[in-house]
Amino acid sequence: MAIAGAMALLGASVNVARAGDFHLTSVNVASGLASVSNTTATSTSGTAFSIPPETDIAIQPIFTAADSGKSNVWHQFNLTGDGTNFSTVLPISVTNAANGTNPVSGWTVITKAQLHGAKSARLDAVGTTQTNAVTTTGVNVIFFY
Repeated sequence: MAIAGAMALLGASVNVARAGDFHLTSVNVASGLASVSNTTATSTSGTAFSIPPETDIAIQPIFTAADSGKSNVWHQFNLTGDGTNFSTVLPISVTNAANGTNPVSGWTVITKAQLHGAKSARLDAVGTTQTNAVTTTGVNVIFFY
């Protein structure tokens, strides 16, 4: 199944689903990253997810804003090659614009070349210039084989 076909099947948050050549999983958001306003929050207590070798991934942060703002919200995922030491040297940054109080859930595809052979990734930072709080309610990840 093509990447576009796999992503078209997904609309809501689910824990785990399998079909053909892709795998979808949800990632827990650390409590320190759940709500931010006009700043960047960082945490190293998030749940890491393993990345199978030679795999492209798609990441979907899901968030809402507390007001009518449209500012960008970025989710930074740090990578590890050994499963333990997460580095901010080559982070994956996923940016989407807030849409007021409406939920936002944009997908970003990350190729295996952009993953640099990483074995795992973890959500370590969420930031925005939004004045009122932005709440991240979940993160979905698709692995393409």
